[in-house]
Amino acid sequence: MPLSRADTAARVMRLLPLTAPGRRRHYSSPGYVLAALLIEHVTGHPYQDILRDRVLDPPNLRDG
Repeated sequence: MPLSRADTAARVMRLLPLTAPGRRRHYSSPGYVLAALLIEHVTGHPYQDILRDRVLDPPNLRDG
C-alpha cells in the first residue's frame, strides 16, 4: 500500500544528509520527492498532472 503524503514527507525528513550543507553538491532523490510533494500542496493537483500539463504536453513530448 502506498504511503500517504504526510508519511512520505516524514520518512524523507528523517534521512540524514550525505554531507554538511554547502560542502558538496549531489543528486538527491529525496529532494525531488519533497519538491513533488510541495508542488502538489501548492497547486492542489497531483504531481503527475502538473508534470504532464506544464512540462510534457506544451512541447508535445509523447511516446510514438
